[in-house]
Amino acid sequence: MVSSKTRVLIVSVIAFALGLLMALSPAARAAPPANDDFANAQIVGPALPVAVASSNLDATAEVAEQAIAGNPVISSVWFRWAAPSSGVVVVNLCGAGFTGNDFPFEKIAVRTSFGQNPPVAQRSGECSLRFTSVVGTTYYVQIDYGNYQGDFTFRMRNLTPPANDNFANRTAIGPALPVDIEASTVDSGHEAGEPVLLGGATNSRSVWFSWTAPSTGRVRVEICDFTRVSGPANKNMAVFTGNTLATLVLVEPATTYCELDFMATAATTYAIAVSGNISGELDFNLGLINAPPPVNDNFADATVVGSGLPVKLAGSNEFATIEVTEPDHAEIGPPAHSVWYEWTPSASTRVRISTCGKTFGARVGVYTGGTIGALSQAAELPPFSPHCRVALNATAGLTYRIAAGGDIFDGGDGP
Repeated sequence: MVSSKTRVLIVSVIAFALGLLMALSPAARAAPPANDDFANAQIVGPALPVAVASSNLDATAEVAEQAIAGNPVISSVWFRWAAPSSGVVVVNLCGAGFTGNDFPFEKIAVRTSFGQNPPVAQRSGECSLRFTSVVGTTYYVQIDYGNYQGDFTFRMRNLTPPANDNFANRTAIGPALPVDIEASTVDSGHEAGEPVLLGGATNSRSVWFSWTAPSTGRVRVEICDFTRVSGPANKNMAVFTGNTLATLVLVEPATTYCELDFMATAATTYAIAVSGNISGELDFNLGLINAPPPVNDNFADATVVGSGLPVKLAGSNEFATIEVTEPDHAEIGPPAHSVWYEWTPSASTRVRISTCGKTFGARVGVYTGGTIGALSQAAELPPFSPHCRVALNATAGLTYRIAAGGDIFDGGDGP
């Protein structure tokens, strides 16, 4: 005789098995999207822009479906668009509201046939793609989020460069400081003859500004308040003089940091370029402010501190510069925004020198030597961070030159 407990167990096992079979049954799966296959690509446009509510829930990959930028397709959907005119078109999944993941890995390809390889254009890991359309040609846009599945908005639009995309159409700013304006490199590109340092013909996403200095003095250009829209966040910023691309002269070495200081001369007009130099597109705030260097900016103007210990004083390397032949402080280069101190101990002693703060810790370099080009390392360098604190055995009567400088991340300056 079978007990009641055994009967319950048997019924439970059968129910579980039936549920598992239903879960594994193809009939139990939700139907794939209507545009799951190339042959059923969803027609969009032809007028642009278009914004279409879409989904790749339960989408599949077809037999022999081409990979996108070397990435196998897992759950693709297709869109079909007949170009009403020739021009550059953008497939845009940026801010598409994808519900499958907050940080999806998008893959986009544009083809004129199912097996076309290489395609007209393809990109992976980025939310937008540009391609040049030819009037009358039908294009198929292949979208794959890989293992991520959800709803999203499919968008296409004509490329619309910003007004200051070209050098001749520089946006005039100022001249009074400070300046703080909103700007963008979205839809910008390369202009024939522009400096290669902005990314070159394929990668440049540059925009231009013009500023005439009202007075002589150091000025800081900064774009630290920025948002990556598409592509890498790599950026390049440069300041030039010159009235044409062919006559540009670089004022300061271009920087990949978000700030750049330069000496402005009254009544001189400067061209400022900001570029996502690896096809990156950014929304950013462009700021210009006066940037007077600290009094102890140069080695020769080092602040003398008392011989006795302890010593504690407030300092800042904001707007500080570097000098020719200046060493890499803490032997981590390159140097940036350094200020200098001079200390001659009255007695030989073990000493610790620190610039560590709650929000910023300047790198410390401690040296002996009478000129910036003839310095010898005096401190015991830490094997790892923080590099804002060093120790040494100080010798009475020997003068030590102490530098507090920036780091490799966007210059690094502050109190």
